[in-house]
Amino acid sequence: MKVLTTDELAERWGLTNGTLRNWRVTGRGPSWFKVVGRGGPVRYALEEVVKWEMQYGLVTAPRGRSRRGSARKTAKPSAR
Repeated sequence: MKVLTTDELAERWGLTNGTLRNWRVTGRGPSWFKVVGRGGPVRYALEEVVKWEMQYGLVTAPRGRSRRGSARKTAKPSAR
């Protein structure tokens, strides 16, 4: 299973790590998991990220260009 770090997903969507952290706390965005118990690093399964992008029409940010507005407008609660 291919996974993304918070940094990788933030870059992919043109968001900050803080935004993704806020989404996790409020139950928004794609499903995620911690690698090793409490305090472990957060990971996102690429398959779930792509499924979420397709469901909400999110277009990934081209390298070096931010798509922050698009991600914010289309962000919907997670179906967890």
